[in-house]
Amino acid sequence: MSSSRDSHIIELWLQRQGSPHTRGCYRRDAGRLFAHVSKPLSRLTLGDLQSFAQSLVEDGLAPISRARTLAAVKSLFGFCLRMHYVSANPAAELTLPSYEKRLAERIVGEEDVRRLVEADANPRDRVLLRLLYAAGLRVSEACGLLWRNVRPRGDSGPDYCLRQERPHAVHRPACAAVVGIDRPPGNCGGGGTCIPIAQREALGPRARPRNRAPGS
Repeated sequence: MSSSRDSHIIELWLQRQGSPHTRGCYRRDAGRLFAHVSKPLSRLTLGDLQSFAQSLVEDGLAPISRARTLAAVKSLFGFCLRMHYVSANPAAELTLPSYEKRLAERIVGEEDVRRLVEADANPRDRVLLRLLYAAGLRVSEACGLLWRNVRPRGDSGPDYCLRQERPHAVHRPACAAVVGIDRPPGNCGGGGTCIPIAQREALGPRARPRNRAPGS
């Protein structure tokens, strides 16, 4: 069971995570840890953490999921030590489980991506697919990309598509597909520059499918 002081330091730790998805995962990991140990952070030992690690095995979590959860625990205690919230880091010697790295099996080949893009008749989805592939964007980054984040870099070289603090250099064909879409009207200035590119309503009349019945 975490105390109010523990809750405060955990919130500070979570705020340092840039991705909302990461914050959500880490919050659940911390909750799972405290549900198992029922102790404040300052009283946790390496034995408690090893017991928690074993409980993840008994719960049937895959090795990669256990490794991610325990990495979050190590990150939490590392932060607590740097903030002088704990005098020692019991997670320093916590071993992460090994797992088979299968990322290469999930990478879509260039020709498969080309067929996927060409098969999609929806202009918005086609542009987003091109942008995801060309810029290496995460799904959350593509969904949060605003019109003002697309900035030209000059007459030569790639255009510069900026997403918060993580910039992406995107070559002209992909950026040209984005800027070729009609920007929606907006009340935030700059012709709707604060509206997400991924928003369906962001497509102007030229980009909407033409086979829809009037009034539909």
